[in-house]
Amino acid sequence: MTTDPLSKDLAAIARNVRSGRISATELIRTASRRHLERGDELNAYRSWDGNGAIQLAQRMDCTRAERRGNKPLWGIPISVKDLFGQKEADTYAGSSKRLPEKWETEGPFVSAFRQAGAIFVGRTNMVEFAFGAVGANSHWPEPRNLCGMAVSRLAGGSSSGAGVSLCEGSALVALGSDTAGSVRIPASVTGTVGFKPSNGRWSTKGMVPLSPTFDSPGFLTRTVRDAAYVFDAIDPILRRSGTASALCPADLRTVTMGRVEQHFWDACDPGIAERVEGALNELSRVGVQQVCLEMDGLSEAYSLFADGGLAASEFREFLGAELPEWSDTLDARVAARLDVGPEYGSLAYHQRRSRFEALGKSANLSLSRVDVLATPTVPITAPRSADVKSATAYHRTNLAILRNTCVANLLNFCALTLPVGLDDEGVPVGLQLISPAGNDRNLIKIGLAIEECLSATW
Repeated sequence: MTTDPLSKDLAAIARNVRSGRISATELIRTASRRHLERGDELNAYRSWDGNGAIQLAQRMDCTRAERRGNKPLWGIPISVKDLFGQKEADTYAGSSKRLPEKWETEGPFVSAFRQAGAIFVGRTNMVEFAFGAVGANSHWPEPRNLCGMAVSRLAGGSSSGAGVSLCEGSALVALGSDTAGSVRIPASVTGTVGFKPSNGRWSTKGMVPLSPTFDSPGFLTRTVRDAAYVFDAIDPILRRSGTASALCPADLRTVTMGRVEQHFWDACDPGIAERVEGALNELSRVGVQQVCLEMDGLSEAYSLFADGGLAASEFREFLGAELPEWSDTLDARVAARLDVGPEYGSLAYHQRRSRFEALGKSANLSLSRVDVLATPTVPITAPRSADVKSATAYHRTNLAILRNTCVANLLNFCALTLPVGLDDEGVPVGLQLISPAGNDRNLIKIGLAIEECLSATW
């Protein structure tokens, strides 16, 4: 029986390609077959470049073996959210028309994957200009979140096609952006893993901005083990220092996990809090110390966010300066959010931004008492498209789906989500792990250990 070349973990696949045990062409052909089988059904991609990816893989297979050794992602199929500049690819950022050529310039984040040997297979669908977390966009077919469910649901946003590309099997890594949860939300509702680094750790250059204060690149993978491999392959701090080594799981007996009773656990849909509680109980059983935590600044930061935050103001300024002719063609839901978003004068804007910075410093000090904070990633069941047709329902759902993830951006934490089961509707549930700024690598080590511990429980 033929072994599926994409069935192993990412490190093993990459090792096999570099050694020549399997070819990059075989990997990309397998990814292409999976896209052809389900692409029209799932709508993960705005554009698919299977032929170009296969041609590149064939050229790479002719490369001498010694040139592959320092390319940790050699031949790996990767999807790219359609707001990243990418060589020889047009950028729409979820809008109805192609953006000017300047937004096709490749920045350091995408270049790091290219330099590591990755093959970009397609550009994933997204919420227009990343301004929304539900996953709806009237300009393009909406990615469908099936995940073994009988009823199709929205795939979260704004990186809505990213998680679906992993579920489709056409990509092993999905590049996304995260301003208030746009990597972690799609990962949570599709049963995949999503990672957002500390604010500023990875450059946003070459990425169409939504809210420069809080924007961050990020990625989704099938497992935390795959995420650990990707992080070590592309993290600029590790690459500059030359200190990267294979990440090993943390010893859970030495991990202190915080829990904030207010905010994160309120009004979760049936089965969500229960699945996360079950995971935390299992972690306690193997030695994780769990403590109640008071987080300074949490309530105020969320109140500022719910009152408009900075995104609408910064997005409005971007559109006016860079893409004024796009204002009249915005998706109605994006336009409505922009219309109701507050407009600040220069002084009020800088005061609000300074307040977020002060709250972040205080919150990071509070969080430094533990290794990670544990929460449900998304407190609601992923909605069906019909559930968010009205403006009122959409606004309510969008705010609810962002509630638990936005905190990591507002207060400058790094964060990771991993699947821990299914809610009462059969939709994947994510456990969110949040850690202080700069603790990114240790966060992934803890996530690795938790994944290993919980892998047999669901």
